[in-house]
Amino acid sequence: MTWIDIAIIIISVLASAVAVIIAIRKRGTDDRSEAVVGRSLGPIVLALGAGATANSGFVLTGAVGLGYSGGLMWCLLPLGWLIGDIIFWTLIAKRVYTIARNSDAVTLPEIIRSGVTGVGSDALVSVVAIIIVGLMTVYVTSQWLSAGKVGGIILGLESYKVAFIFASVVIFYTALAGVRGAAYTDFVQACFMLALVISVFVITLSVYHKFNVDNAPNIPGFLSLTGTLSPASVVLMLMGFAFAAIGFNLGQPQMVNRWLSANSETTIETARWIYIAFVQITWLSYTALGTFIRLAVEVHVQDPEQALVAFIQEYGAPGMLGMLIAGAVSTIASTASATIATCVEIIKNDVAHGSFFVKFLSRKPIVTLVIGFLSLLGIFHTGTTVFSAAITAVSLIGAALAAPVFFSAIRVRASAIGTMLAVIGGLIVGIVWRQIGLDSHINESAPGMGVGIIILIADLSITRILMRIPKINI
Repeated sequence: MTWIDIAIIIISVLASAVAVIIAIRKRGTDDRSEAVVGRSLGPIVLALGAGATANSGFVLTGAVGLGYSGGLMWCLLPLGWLIGDIIFWTLIAKRVYTIARNSDAVTLPEIIRSGVTGVGSDALVSVVAIIIVGLMTVYVTSQWLSAGKVGGIILGLESYKVAFIFASVVIFYTALAGVRGAAYTDFVQACFMLALVISVFVITLSVYHKFNVDNAPNIPGFLSLTGTLSPASVVLMLMGFAFAAIGFNLGQPQMVNRWLSANSETTIETARWIYIAFVQITWLSYTALGTFIRLAVEVHVQDPEQALVAFIQEYGAPGMLGMLIAGAVSTIASTASATIATCVEIIKNDVAHGSFFVKFLSRKPIVTLVIGFLSLLGIFHTGTTVFSAAITAVSLIGAALAAPVFFSAIRVRASAIGTMLAVIGGLIVGIVWRQIGLDSHINESAPGMGVGIIILIADLSITRILMRIPKINI
């Protein structure tokens, strides 16, 4: 590692540290308002911060690994995601923001509560909160795994050791700065992510002559965008990941938190295309890069999720390794920090209320450390990949919560009991769908969301029938 690499790493760390300090100094006294950064974010900070949060360590490891091992066909994943993002931002995002602002909701469970009627809303909020925190803890684990894979090969250490050290730092600054700190550092870290993309693109162009099509593995359709898939399978794959994207935007608490932190509806509209462009520039390019790395003569790795590191080590100029580390740290830290901070707010606002442990659960630094500790347990489980951990958590959240949040967004009020059944039903269907292997055809968030919508429609129908039954006075 050269002095240029070290300088770049130091600059990235100092920039994130400055963002944390600014966040602490600007933190308001209204604890509830601080849960959504005082609804103060402008379009650029909102879009790039949300993009950094959405990207996660999966992009640097899992996406590259998919392209490396499976070929260009995996570019269908970000392309399907693009369809879902466009649908969400065009039809739903502003509605979610408006409803949350009008109802003073600062967490995802509170948005769901604002769209229900009848008894049981408190129980519904608690169940939703527990599901979110549980699955998001797995999602955070995927970020630590990603850090371990990137740092392990660079530093020559065992992956779990690197993951543990990295996670400890992120958990510590999250406990200090909370949601506002995560929002500010996300923006700073998004800039380093873009710098890494540009750097990798320059490297690829400079060594393009070293890529040899004959090095492609003996996998049918490896260099084809559709692989060996039939037209119907391509459509199903795109639809599945489009639903996953909608579910991700509706059901991921850290993403919803970003929409709620906007300073106006106009900001939501302005941020749309900045966010979508950022996600596609990073995700699509890294997936395609994984395929091209497989064609490089000198680059061969046992773990496909370490292909990007091996590629830069082989071909990168001085400073490129430092840029990779800065970009990787930024990508992983932004997602993990935002997710943990948002889960802490959910526990404080939606679980602690009325709880026997109310004093304990209201202390954000302590809850941050607890969630961080639980997320660390997964890094010691051998055989878990970044892709499997991340996509499982994301998809099941969408399966469980996308339908209720969607109904809240279009102002259709179901009963609390019906919404509870929709959440649990969608989650169960998503789990079963994945367990029997149907997720290879269409992502489990689609059937989960579909079942949730069916249950909510049935709930509305039953409610209307009961309302037509005349009351009998005795």
